[in-house]
Amino acid sequence: MCTKMRLVKFDTYQDEDGGWCARGIDTDIFTQGETLDELRENIKEAVEVHFEEELITIISKV
Repeated sequence: MCTKMRLVKFDTYQDEDGGWCARGIDTDIFTQGETLDELRENIKEAVEVHFEEELITIISKV
């Protein structure tokens, strides 16, 4: 089985209310979290959702 990996980089910063934000550098992804742990989980989920159609296409071609 061949697995295609993609590196997704994010610019992360703390907003003025104390929460955390992450904006994809080369992708159109944005997410937020109240804590860094929540932000990490939200980044994982946002990446999965963003590339879900691509993954379905790759799987269906196999």
